[in-house]
This record gives sequence, C-alpha cells and structure tokens, in this order.
Amino acid sequence: MCGGREKTRLEGWRDPVAGKDYDLLECSACALVYAWPLMFPGGDWYEKFNYVGGYDETAAQASKTDFPYFLDRLPEPNRGRFLDVGCAAGHFLRMAKARGYDVEGLEVDDRFVKRARDSGVPVTKGILDEAFASARAGTCDVVSMLEVLEHVDDPRGFLALAAKILKPGGRLLVAVPDNRRPTPFGRDYFDYPPHHLTRWKPEPLRRALESAGLRVEEIFAKPLPVIDLSRIWADRSAQAILRAIKRIRYGRGAAARPMDEILAAEPGGASAVPDKAARLRAVFFYHSVFNTVTWPLFGAMTLYYRLTRPGMGHTLLAVARKGER
Repeated sequence: MCGGREKTRLEGWRDPVAGKDYDLLECSACALVYAWPLMFPGGDWYEKFNYVGGYDETAAQASKTDFPYFLDRLPEPNRGRFLDVGCAAGHFLRMAKARGYDVEGLEVDDRFVKRARDSGVPVTKGILDEAFASARAGTCDVVSMLEVLEHVDDPRGFLALAAKILKPGGRLLVAVPDNRRPTPFGRDYFDYPPHHLTRWKPEPLRRALESAGLRVEEIFAKPLPVIDLSRIWADRSAQAILRAIKRIRYGRGAAARPMDEILAAEPGGASAVPDKAARLRAVFFYHSVFNTVTWPLFGAMTLYYRLTRPGMGHTLLAVARKGER
C-alpha cells in the first residue's frame, strides 16, 4: 500500500472452514495489517462461511442506522447511476433507489444475488474485475463498497477499477471496520482471514484512495456502539448454550459438530428440532435479550473508550472524488 518493506508479525490464525494457516502482519510504515498469504478465497468459500438467513437481521439494523448515515454524506440532488459493489441482498441499493438513484449491484454469492433480484434490485453476479470496469467505464455518479475492501487481495487495484467506473466528479464511498476500535475480549472470528484480509486505519485508507487517483474529501469514524462490545459475549454465551444442548441431546461428541450434520446422520432427526431459520431467530432473540440486560455494564465501557480514544469508531467511512476533466 505504501511501498514499505518492514513488517511485524502480530499473530497466526487457522481458517476453520478450509483449514489453511495465515500470518497477520503489520506494515511498519503505514500500519496496514494484512494476512499472508494474501489471497481471496473465492465464492465457494463464502457459501460455506456465510449464514445468509442470519444476514437479514444485521441488514435490517444497518438500514435504520448505517445506510442513511452513509447516504447523507452525498451532495444533493440524489440522482444519477449508483453502483454498489458487494451489494449482498440489496438493502443499501433499495434505500439509494428510494432517494432517486438509478441503481445496480454487483455480488459474488448466488444466494444474495437471488434475494436482491427477487426484491426488484438489478444485480450482476460476479466480482469487480477489468472486464466489468471496462464495460461501465465513466458511467456512474456514485460507486459504493461498504465493508468490502477488507475482503479483497488487491485493494489498490480494486479501488483503481472503481475509479475507472466513476464519471469525472463522481464519488466513491468506502466503509471498512476501524482497526483502532477496542478489542478487550478478543476479535470476532469473521475479522480473521480469509474473510478479512486487511485491517484499516485512516492513514493507509487515505494512501490507498490517493493511489487510485482519487481526492479524499473526508474520512471519519462512525461512533462505537454499545453492542460492539456486548455482542461478543452474547455470541460466546449463545454458543456455549448450544453446545450444552447438543451434548445433552446427542452425546458429548456432538458438541462441536454443526447441527445440520448431526440431523443428517440421524433418521428422523430433522423433525426433532426447529429448522435452521427458526434456530437463527432464537439465537437473535437471545442476543437481543442479552444485549438489553447487560447494557449498563457495556454502556459504561463504551463511554470510557469514547473518552479515552477520541476519533476512534466502529467503522471508517471515506468519501473520495474523481477529478474533473
């Protein structure tokens, strides 16, 4: 990202999906953290990793908070062509369409593509590559990539392709998790490779955007929410409860096995427990109860971090502009 050669090894990680080992390295010059080997795992890996049914709850919450926050950074009037790279089920695009944009999505996961198309959002199945960018060169007023850049193995090239699609004067919206946020209880497993290949702070993000020929208008952090701390313990305690239930119902060896695998091995097992969608709804309900009950504790911790780490947040949002001809 910056041309620096010195790096520090932070930790190792084994991907539980594919069993591959990674090193987490930090550039001594610009503080970008990246995985090695730095390689996008492909759509097949994501289909094994992602619980698409659980995405709706997260996206619904983002539709109320994050998405309006991002769209409000764009200048009026809200019209023109709007491309969302990594659009998932199209929640952000539906909101952009409601504000007057002519929208299109790009998504690698077949399940999300179907969901977006079923909701009336035009989506192309694939990745942002040279062929896609060349076919749409200079056609878009806005290109967004919300929590996408940390998933790609060539961030500079990826941003250059996005810049190619923009019209002169068009804007690029980039959101990435803020690597300055506190992690007193460790990191979520999805913040490790190959799901997240890079971890960003403002300076390397600025360098990356400028290397793509874009002028950075602003980089700011969305404030740290209380749930960013409490959800880790909500998730850990939910997993412990589920392991205990499987151990009691199916024996000690079942605790670490996926429920679908257990049910597939037992004749008539599928009728003994709720389906996956129902199980996910129960987990989300538990998370809601846990987060509500523990709000005073984690709220005090969040306030402490906001006061002691000014400018830090949950997500970094950058707005960059392509130069006029």
